[in-house]
Amino acid sequence: MLEVSRSGFYAWLGRSGSRELNDRQLLQLIREIFAQSHETYGSPRIYRELRIRGDRCDKARVERLMQENGITPPRKKKYRVTTNSNHKNPVAPNVLQRDFTSPAPNRRWASDITYIWTLAGWLYVAVVLDLFSRRVVARRKALIPYEIPCSIRPCADPASGRVDDLDLHGEGELAGQVAGL
Repeated sequence: MLEVSRSGFYAWLGRSGSRELNDRQLLQLIREIFAQSHETYGSPRIYRELRIRGDRCDKARVERLMQENGITPPRKKKYRVTTNSNHKNPVAPNVLQRDFTSPAPNRRWASDITYIWTLAGWLYVAVVLDLFSRRVVARRKALIPYEIPCSIRPCADPASGRVDDLDLHGEGELAGQVAGL
């Protein structure tokens, strides 16, 4: 049959195979690269990094070892639209019609609002710019978005005159409430 001695066969059976040894060494490298990538690399990038380092292995082997050992990066979150344009709330008219130039100071202002995730929750930030000078005339931050329009009070530059004939472009409620000053 195999023409090997009984003792030789059992000695071979008791040894760990070279493939298993190589798998353990490769798994150690995979874990090292995964940790260095801050646990963001999947099997294609880890395989590429192993090839760059000069380790010869198969892509399927890297995939198998990662899968068997639960080494997976977090999945990317699906993009989700957060703007709801389907509402009956009053929206300020777009008086600028995308013409962001101004003939004089305090004649045209533009506003925007955004939000940033912090450890304390969402932080809402609003800014109002004078389109003539491109200077910030007001800025506010709040943890509740409805506090911003109430607290933001743009200040006209006293040297540049009055704010009688002001056109304000901005996001819906913010523009409407700031324009009502």
